[in-house]
Amino acid sequence: MRSSPCPGRLPPLATTCGSSCPATAPSTAKRSAFGLTVTEGLWKGKPVIGGDAGGIRLQVVDYHTGFLVMTPEGAANRIRFLLHHREQCGKMGKTGRELVREYYLLTRHLREYLTLMYALVGQTTEHTVMV
Repeated sequence: MRSSPCPGRLPPLATTCGSSCPATAPSTAKRSAFGLTVTEGLWKGKPVIGGDAGGIRLQVVDYHTGFLVMTPEGAANRIRFLLHHREQCGKMGKTGRELVREYYLLTRHLREYLTLMYALVGQTTEHTVMV
């Protein structure tokens, strides 16, 4: 473990764990819009621990891509869990990255627009278009 740059203070989690840090910066905001911080953490393949509110709830699938918590103590417990269960941490990270790739990247919107154009222009006999 590296020494803290400020005497009397604990080092940040990222410097303690190095590049294998299992969690992004916890966010326990009571009201939050769709924050990109959560999406960035998921895209980097890290489980996210966030407050069960607003846009965080839309991005974090509890127990699959990270954890939704109500208190700072709950966040501390989840950080401890991730530090002791690295294999679960890796699974959550992969699931989170796939979630971002599937739902939040521009390629998803492009695929949906192309599918719509195909349905409108094409001579399809089906009424349901799978995206």
